[in-house]
Amino acid sequence: MRLWQWGISALGLAVALGFATGGEAVAQEREAMERLAAKVAACSMIQDPTERLQCYDAAAERESDPVVPEGVIIELAGEDDFDSDTFVVERPWHLRWNSAGSIFTAELHTMAGELIGIIGNQIGAGDGRSDPQPPGQYRLALRAIGEWQVWVMEEDG
Repeated sequence: MRLWQWGISALGLAVALGFATGGEAVAQEREAMERLAAKVAACSMIQDPTERLQCYDAAAERESDPVVPEGVIIELAGEDDFDSDTFVVERPWHLRWNSAGSIFTAELHTMAGELIGIIGNQIGAGDGRSDPQPPGQYRLALRAIGEWQVWVMEEDG
């Protein structure tokens, strides 16, 4: 066989393998779509809307958004340092947080900007809860490295 004939034979083999692999990829894609359709159909039968959404997210292999806890007055999410606007709370309350970063500190300030105290502190990723706070007008100063989410929540009972 001459060199150019080897080239043509190799090209034919590459084309044939490409078609075979492409056909296999199409079959795999079709099977994946059928599995997804079955998962979505199962999710559609769930009555509770939160559970149903979490099921859809799982079927799509997507992380679910955190569920907002009951009693939330304010919800904030961000990354690194943040200073809130003034907010008014008419009942006793507490702060809950979830931090994905290496450090998180929540400072409570008067609406004039004077530091009342540190009501949350977290080293490493995790979550926590402040002590109860009295009603009033406040600002939060969040000092963090990394992503965080906080909730100003009505105090239980």
